[in-house]
Amino acid sequence: PELFNNLGMLHFANQSWAAAEYCLKQAVQLCPHYSKSQINLGKLYQLQNKKKEALQCYQNALKGDYQDTEYYYLYGSLSFEMGQIDTAIACLEKIDANFQDSAFLLGCCYYSRPSYAKAAHYFEIAHKKDPGNKICTYNYAQSLLNTRKYQEASGLLEQCIHEPQNYPYARLHWAKCLYELGKKEEAKKTLKE
Repeated sequence: PELFNNLGMLHFANQSWAAAEYCLKQAVQLCPHYSKSQINLGKLYQLQNKKKEALQCYQNALKGDYQDTEYYYLYGSLSFEMGQIDTAIACLEKIDANFQDSAFLLGCCYYSRPSYAKAAHYFEIAHKKDPGNKICTYNYAQSLLNTRKYQEASGLLEQCIHEPQNYPYARLHWAKCLYELGKKEEAKKTLKE
C-alpha cells in the first residue's frame, strides 16, 4: 500500500487525477486501515468537489492506523462546510486552536449553535492570530455583542463600519453598542448615518 500511496501522490502532484485515484484506491484496497492513503484519497476527492466521498475517506482514516492534527483538521473543516456541526466541533477541538484556521471554524460552529460565549472565545484566538482579517473581527464583535460585552464589541465594530459593502449591518450593531454604553446621542447620529 505504501508504494501505491506514494505513486498516487506523484500523480496527484502532476495533476494526473485519474492515475492518482487509481493508485490511491489500490492502496486503500490492499490495506483499508492505512490512514495515509485514506486521507490522500480524501484530499483528491475534495479537490474534485466530491465532498461525500472525501468525508467518507476522512472518517475511514480516523479508524485507521494513524491520526494526526492534519487529519482531524481536514475532517473537521469539511464537516463544517457540509453543515455537520457536531462532527466539526468534535474533530476541531482535538487539535490546537492555532492550527491553520481551526479557532475561526470553531467560533463559527459555536456561533451557529448559538453558544456565543464559546464562539467569542475562539474568535478572540483567531482575531489575535490575524487582527487584519475583518471577517474574523466582525464575527468576534457579533459574538461579544450577543454576550452583552458592548464595550469590547464597540471597538471591533468601529473597525468594520468603513466597509459598508462587506459589513452592511456593522453600523447598526455599533449604534446598539453605543446606546447600551449610554452614548445615546452618538447612537442616534450613527443610526441616521
